[in-house]
Amino acid sequence: MNKTIGAILLFLMIGTALCARDLTLDLAKELALKNYPAYLAAQEELKAAKSGRLNAYSGLLPSANLQASQTRYEPGQVIGANTAEKLNTYGFSVTQPIFNGGKIWFSARMQEDAVKIARETLRMTKYETLAGVEEQYFSVLENKQLLTIAEMALQSSKTNLEVAQAKYDAGLITRGEYLQIQSEKTSKFVSVLQIKNLYQTSIMGLINYLQIGLIENIAPVDTMSYKSLLEKIQHLSLDQIDVISELCVQYGLEHNPALKIADISVNTSKKTLLMAGGNFLPSINLSFTKNWSKYNFSSDYTDNQTITLAASLPIFPIVDNVTNYTQKNHELKKVKFQYQDSQDAIITGIKSQFLNLVSAAHSIIASRESRTQAKETYEQVQEFFAQGLSSSNELLAAQTMYLAAQNQQVQSLYDFLRARSALQQLLGSEEDILTQLIEMKR
Repeated sequence: MNKTIGAILLFLMIGTALCARDLTLDLAKELALKNYPAYLAAQEELKAAKSGRLNAYSGLLPSANLQASQTRYEPGQVIGANTAEKLNTYGFSVTQPIFNGGKIWFSARMQEDAVKIARETLRMTKYETLAGVEEQYFSVLENKQLLTIAEMALQSSKTNLEVAQAKYDAGLITRGEYLQIQSEKTSKFVSVLQIKNLYQTSIMGLINYLQIGLIENIAPVDTMSYKSLLEKIQHLSLDQIDVISELCVQYGLEHNPALKIADISVNTSKKTLLMAGGNFLPSINLSFTKNWSKYNFSSDYTDNQTITLAASLPIFPIVDNVTNYTQKNHELKKVKFQYQDSQDAIITGIKSQFLNLVSAAHSIIASRESRTQAKETYEQVQEFFAQGLSSSNELLAAQTMYLAAQNQQVQSLYDFLRARSALQQLLGSEEDILTQLIEMKR
C-alpha cells in the first residue's frame, strides 16, 4: 500500500515538473507551432488538398471494371439441340475519357490551385501563430513590468504617508492634506491589485495559447537584439521613411500569403469559367469490353470483344448551361474585386504599421528622457515635502507624473515590439527583412 502511494506521489511530482517550465520567447514559438490548434488544422488542410489533387488527376487515367454473373434457367432454355440450365459469364471493360469539354483537366488544375492555397494558408497561419505568441508573450512581460512599477509606487506612497503622518502629528500640515496623501496610498494599493489581476490573466492567456499546463518563470526578451533596428529607425529622415515604406509595400505585395491566396483564387475562378464553357462542347470516350461465356452443356468458353468510341453533344436543356456560365462569369468578376480589395488593405496595413513602428521608436527616446526628468523632479519634491518646502498637492502631482512616465516608457517599448511583429506578419517573412530594406536606402 505504501509503495503504491509513493508511486502515485512520484508520478504527480514528475507531472508537475513537466508542466511547470521556464519559458523563453523562442520556446514559446516552438510550443505554439507544435500545439496551436489553428496551425495544426492548416497542416491537415494541406494534406487533404494533396490527397484531393491525386484523386483529381486520377480522373485523367482510364477506368476498368470486372464483372461476373451466373444465370440459371427454369425451365431450361433450348439452345440449338441442347437445353441450357445455367450460363456463366465474366469479363472486363476499360474506359478512357478522350475529351469532356475540359472538365476533368480543369478539375485537376483547380485541385492544384487548392494545394497552393492550402500551402499559402499554412504559411499565413504560421505567421499569425507566431505573431499571436509574441502578442501574448509581450503582454505578460509588459504587465509584469507595470506591476513592478505599481508596487514601487505603492511603496513610495507608504513612505510619503509616513512622512505626512509625522508632519500631521507635529501640526505642520492640515488634516485635509494628510487625508489626501492617505487616499493616494489607497489608490495605489487598488492599482496594484488591478494590474496583478491583469498580469495573471495575461499569463493564463499565454498558457491557453501554447496549450501547456503551467509557466513557472518567463524570461524577458533580449532588447539588445532590437537595438540595431531601433537605432536605424530613429535616424531615418522623412524622405527615407517614405522610400522605405514603399519598399515594404513592394515586398509585401510579392510575399504576403493572403494576397497570394487571393491571386490563386482569381486563377481558380478563371478555370471554373472555362469549365462552365466546356458544357457546350461534346464529350468523347473510348471503351473496350471483353466477355467470356459458357453454358452448362458447353466444354469451352466463348469470347467476344467490342471497341466503342462514343460521342455526345448537349442540346437540350441549354438554359442551365447558359445560366451556369453567366454565374461563373459574375463570380470571376467578384473574385477580381476581392483581390483588389485585399491588395488595398495590405498596402494600407503595411504603411500604417511601418508608421506605427517609426512612431514607437521615437516614443521610446522621448519616454526615456521624460522618465529621467520626472524621477529627478519627484525625488526633489519628496525632499522638499519632508522639509516643509512643498505642499501635498505638489508631491502628488510629481508622483503622478513620475508614474505616468514610467508606464509610458514600458508601453513604448512593447508598442514598438508589437508594431514590428505585425509588420513582419504583413510582409510575409520570418526573417528580419525590415532591417535589410532599411539598409538598402540609408
